[in-house]
Amino acid sequence: MTTPAPATPITGWRTIDFSPATGWLLVYLSNDAPGGYFTVPMVGWLIQEECDLDPVTDAPILRKVARTRVVAGVAFDGVVEEADAAENFWQALPISAPAPTAEAARQESAERRRRLGPDRTGRTS
Repeated sequence: MTTPAPATPITGWRTIDFSPATGWLLVYLSNDAPGGYFTVPMVGWLIQEECDLDPVTDAPILRKVARTRVVAGVAFDGVVEEADAAENFWQALPISAPAPTAEAARQESAERRRRLGPDRTGRTS
């Protein structure tokens, strides 16, 4: 009798620290919003390390040497998550940065449609 192979871990990111980002805004594209985008406050920067996740329990399996990254954080329903997890995330604006123009939003939306295809998966047919 053969023993089944263990499930392969899934690579993911684990938040290890947080730094507030007062005054920053996150910009999301939206055809329904005036100017083609809307903004929400950025709550802070998430400092994350790469880890493997157990495919059964979803628990992190730490690596001896892990890559780290810093990503913009947004709060939804009291939970802070990566701003770029939403497919319509566009950019983070620092304090006193000028707001994007409607033309820039239209250009970005058109470029994404061209690059990703109408179904947003990258397929063109």
